[in-house]
Amino acid sequence: MPWRITSFDPPNRLVVEYERPFPITAEFSFRASESGTRVTCAMDLRPRGFWRLLGPVMAWEGKKTDKIQFNKVKEILESRSSDSIANEERSQA
Repeated sequence: MPWRITSFDPPNRLVVEYERPFPITAEFSFRASESGTRVTCAMDLRPRGFWRLLGPVMAWEGKKTDKIQFNKVKEILESRSSDSIANEERSQA
């Protein structure tokens, strides 16, 4: 799926646009929280033609898929963070 970054405001915001199979805009926002970084994603799906009929199903499926993907990213990043801390502690010992 071809995409392009249309806005990038580090470290606060990233906007990505897709054109196929129909226009989609995804906006990722990042903000600090007590437990780390809070990531939110807002999607604007603009299905056309046949795809318009599937809009509600795609929105539901997208939310489910995004939750799984964000949890996996969180797991990977937290694992790497823990590994980095352990490596740093070993190097200082």
